[in-house]
Amino acid sequence: MKWAEPELDTKDWSYVNPLLALSDLPEGTFEKTGWFRLRIEIDTLIVNTTLALLMNQHGASEIYVDGTLVKSFGYISSDDLKKDHTL
Repeated sequence: MKWAEPELDTKDWSYVNPLLALSDLPEGTFEKTGWFRLRIEIDTLIVNTTLALLMNQHGASEIYVDGTLVKSFGYISSDDLKKDHTL
């Protein structure tokens, strides 16, 4: 999937505040699938230290690190992924 590639150019993606409830987002923000990207730079002082990512979500998700799928929650339909719904 091209969306998971670390070097993908995302400069034209829209910003969506991830703290907003779905009901607070503009209509049409999500049709079926949304793609969020979070860049985290790790200080060399904590390399090889266990880190946690806490999220609250509705629906399924997949977590990628450097383009590699590391965890899935729920099921994301391959039909939905064929559509280009990027944020």
